[in-house]
Amino acid sequence: MGPKKRVITALTGGVPDRVPASCVTQLGIVDAMAAVNAYFPEAHKNAEKMAKLGSALWELAKLEAVRVPFCLTVIAEALGCKIDFATQERTPSVKEHLAKPEKAEIPDDFLERGRIPVVRDALKILRSTVGDQLPIIVGMEGPFTLAGHLAGTEQLVSWCLTATEKVNTLMEVTTEAVTMYAKYMLKAGADIVTIADPTASPNLIDPAMFKTLVKPKLAELAENVGGITVLHICGDVSKILSDMAECGFNGLSIEEAVDVAKARRIVGDNVALVGNVSASKTLPFGTSEAVKAESLKALQSGVDVLAPGCGLPPITPIQNVVAMVQAAEAWNQPRRKLAVAGALTPEMAKAIGFGIGEALGKMIYER
Repeated sequence: MGPKKRVITALTGGVPDRVPASCVTQLGIVDAMAAVNAYFPEAHKNAEKMAKLGSALWELAKLEAVRVPFCLTVIAEALGCKIDFATQERTPSVKEHLAKPEKAEIPDDFLERGRIPVVRDALKILRSTVGDQLPIIVGMEGPFTLAGHLAGTEQLVSWCLTATEKVNTLMEVTTEAVTMYAKYMLKAGADIVTIADPTASPNLIDPAMFKTLVKPKLAELAENVGGITVLHICGDVSKILSDMAECGFNGLSIEEAVDVAKARRIVGDNVALVGNVSASKTLPFGTSEAVKAESLKALQSGVDVLAPGCGLPPITPIQNVVAMVQAAEAWNQPRRKLAVAGALTPEMAKAIGFGIGEALGKMIYER
């Protein structure tokens, strides 16, 4: 089974030949930049360099992923925020929010603004070069995080306590913008959409706020985007995992703060678990042996896709990415589970490479 089919099968309830080693979050690292001559910050603005860097970890480490872009600021920029494009060792961030976020609106030329055309063109390049072999993943900021970009995170969290109507109004705009962008990128060539909503973490807002303010918009997003979707929220999301699972995404990307076995008991088999090798400690700073040990723990605990728990810091050494991949290859087996018939749509089956009848047949099994 090839990497594209393996990853998509794992995310859509099927049975891959083994757990894939992939990455649904930021994967631009300095070692890869040097190898393919595509460095930050140029790779954020140039489609060819973005495509080269986005696929480099397959060539260098056999990581089963192509993933662009390398930050969570593309939509924010298109809606009027000013961006700090940072350095080789740091990803872009918002440096200036909107003066009047309560009046935010989506411009008529939204999909042609900022770096949106760059990401689109990078996806087209990747579709023509590696699209038959590798899963093409496009990442973007979620609606709550985007609202924080527009208004400022402190202002947004304050509104959650004092002016929920402002939060709801702003998130009507951000949810529509993320939906438009995601659909556009699927049309350009992406196979998988990762929605990263770190500002929705329990580290920043109460789980009750997540349930009432954020969850409805994420569910709306998952329903309307189409395609294969993954939701990533940073931190220990154990208290909101049930709500996250109910949003309707194919996969949930979790950090090392979340116990995989506990997460499985909470979410069941209706959603794939992606992670959760530490991207804050083990992958950037640990030894290869430590990476393999942590990867083995995640595999034994039941992840569907072995992956960094969050975006890779650019300083992550390539040998540690190789070690994570080697752990999955040595494990060489799928997660044992009872899959649920009907979890795979005809469109998803076509993306994997077999007919819907065969796909559903493969999905109904018990080990």
